Amino acid sequence: MKRKVIALGVINLVVIGITWMEVRHGWSSHPTVFNVSSNRAHKFPSRKERPDSGTLFTDRVQPWSLLPWFPARREVHNEAKVVKPPSKKKPVKHTPVLEACHPQSFEDDFPGYGYKKSTTEETEWKFNYTAIEELRESLEKCCRVRDLFIATRQNVPKGSLLRFDGDKSVLKITHRTTGLLPQNSSLSGQFFKSCSVVGNGGILMGSKCGNKIDTSEFVIRCNLAPVNAVFSEDVGSKTSLITLNPSILEKKYKKLSERGVRNAFLQDISAYNDSLIWIPAFSYRRNMQLAYYAHKTLQGANAQQRVVFPHPNHLRMLGKYWSDQGLPQGKRLSTGLFLASAAISYCQEVHLYGFWPFDVNCQGNNVTYHYYDKGYQSSGHSMSSEFVQLLKLQDKRVVHITTEKCQP
Repeated sequence: MKRKVIALGVINLVVIGITWMEVRHGWSSHPTVFNVSSNRAHKFPSRKERPDSGTLFTDRVQPWSLLPWFPARREVHNEAKVVKPPSKKKPVKHTPVLEACHPQSFEDDFPGYGYKKSTTEETEWKFNYTAIEELRESLEKCCRVRDLFIATRQNVPKGSLLRFDGDKSVLKITHRTTGLLPQNSSLSGQFFKSCSVVGNGGILMGSKCGNKIDTSEFVIRCNLAPVNAVFSEDVGSKTSLITLNPSILEKKYKKLSERGVRNAFLQDISAYNDSLIWIPAFSYRRNMQLAYYAHKTLQGANAQQRVVFPHPNHLRMLGKYWSDQGLPQGKRLSTGLFLASAAISYCQEVHLYGFWPFDVNCQGNNVTYHYYDKGYQSSGHSMSSEFVQLLKLQDKRVVHITTEKCQP
């Protein structure tokens, strides 16, 4: 008698448990469909709506229907047969990393583009000066790079109205503003035989490209990236122009509001010798005051470095140019693409280093976003799309991108 009571109790518990599972997970008397390509159960209210393949049916909740909810090895059973889940081996996806490491795959994404991977060694790689000149003329025509890369008293006269390229607000130019600007651009009339544009990608770590970078006549760097002895073997130390995002002045240097941080700022800047400090002061109105503080701090300390600002019209027109080339609209250009574009106008040969927006290299090893810290990729840019554009320029022999270790 006791055994019967116990048995009935167990049965009741099982029924209650199944009923609870029906309520908790939406199981019902409708046919439950298990797609063997999925780890979850999917329901269809009638047999007519079920898929035609890869699916088994049952009109009742079966014990093995619990299997999709557990991480253990799964097999979907039926009274008639057993169907094993598909192989866990996934096909290789066509990604920007694959394109970067195996550029011949461009033909898949750009039919008719005609890419053919070069079989020559890096030392035999040659620039196409005709293609470079054609692009240089296009950039000058659309964006007036040589005239507007640096704002001056000539292109930003006193009394004129200047529209910010970021927040679109308008600034009336006063004597205070023109006091921050040079009379003429120090790059006016300059043309360099070779230029290195050094991005901040972690791909530079261990590259030993420092000496090669420093042999360029003009070296451009981004966002006060460090060039001290810890990194110089990989990234070099020579600097002709370096950018400074106003957000760095705000976060790292506390808006230069204290003597201690001003001294730290001057100490960090001293690593770049007599370079130009390129600050986008006219992108957002809030940047103006920060740029003014940086200019006055360097000027007051009689520093070798000179602060310059890009003209907002140049930034706006260059953004439109690359949007017309296929970059996603609504995304601001990265500093790296701005600088690479400018280098094409000022330099006979442009070499790009540290341009790599992915978290693995071609060997599958993890790389940090920045060579000097882990950093993160800003959602405001479309880095992989920009990199594809640069790869296309490399294919045309307009720029040369280094993503491997440099030869000693």
